[in-house]
Formats: sequence, structure tokens, C-alpha cells
Amino acid sequence: MNTAVFNPAGTEVVAASDDGTGRVWSISRAKQLTTFGAPGNGSIIYSTFNRSGTKVPTCDEDGLATLWSTQLATPVSSLETIARHRTSVGLTSGQLSSYLPG
Repeated sequence: MNTAVFNPAGTEVVAASDDGTGRVWSISRAKQLTTFGAPGNGSIIYSTFNRSGTKVPTCDEDGLATLWSTQLATPVSSLETIARHRTSVGLTSGQLSSYLPG
């Protein structure tokens, strides 16, 4: 695991992992709510929640930033559904380092 961050309400946590996945967990139910995968082949090196807790921005080791919807807390039945809830943009190494801590 590379990062684990609580949502603003403290009710969920998102974890970014070397296996290329991010997972959102419910604290009170001790249950995984959703899983998303890095668009590239690398690990997700950073994830967090937006201020409202409805989106999860991630950054993978390939420099790709992706914005995920936390509303995909149920199994996804098609790639079209994923495409509606995700926006990706490539970052240069300079941009990537400016967004990551330390």
C-alpha cells in the first residue's frame, strides 16, 4: 500500500496500492465499497478524496492522473459506465512531482 487517506467525513478510506488498484472502504461497515485500476500498467502511487468526498483523484507511476467517482460503489457492468465516471490526463514528470508530497 502506498497511501491511505480518510474522506472529509471520516467514514471512508481510500488506499492506493502497488498492484495497480485503489480501493475505497467503509469504516463503520468494515467493507470494501469499490475498486478501481490504474489506466496504465503501473502502481497507483497516490490517492485522496476531493473536499466533498465524491471523487477520488489518483496518480499512477506512469504519470497519469485519473479522477474516479466514488458513486461507482457497485460492480461495474460495462466500460461505457466507467468512461462516464472517469477523466484522465497525462502529466509531465515536473507536474507529477509538484502534486506529490515530499
